[in-house]
Amino acid sequence: MDQIRRIKSLKVESQIFNQITSMDRTEFPQPWSERDWGDLDLKERYQLFVLEEKGELVGSALFEINTWDKQAHLLKLTISSVFRGKSLGRTLLAASLHSMLTTIETCYLEVSVSNPYAVSLYKKMGFVVLNTKKKFYSNGEDAYAMQAILN
Repeated sequence: MDQIRRIKSLKVESQIFNQITSMDRTEFPQPWSERDWGDLDLKERYQLFVLEEKGELVGSALFEINTWDKQAHLLKLTISSVFRGKSLGRTLLAASLHSMLTTIETCYLEVSVSNPYAVSLYKKMGFVVLNTKKKFYSNGEDAYAMQAILN
């Protein structure tokens, strides 16, 4: 049985911290440093959700929350390559967004134009392309800015 839960402190949950930073290094072309992850304020400004199966980290979704605009900015959605192709990214994203519906109305994200699987997932979940951000990533790659209205 898969479990999705919100992490409220990476300092308290050091095992999850180590798993997330390791997954970020192996699955993302531009991973964050451990310091970047450690500096996150998971109490208010950021919300982190993890998907676990039998105690093993399957994926994570990190959002920056703007309560003033009632908007969540999806910063990272990661599913371990071992578990891809099973709709777990969709499951994690849907559950995460659902749990935030009382505080947010829209979700915004950037996704690499060269990641058709992610673009397709987001479109299936109601996200629309707003524009293309030229040379958005540190490697010079472009990104689509996408948004979904949740309420």
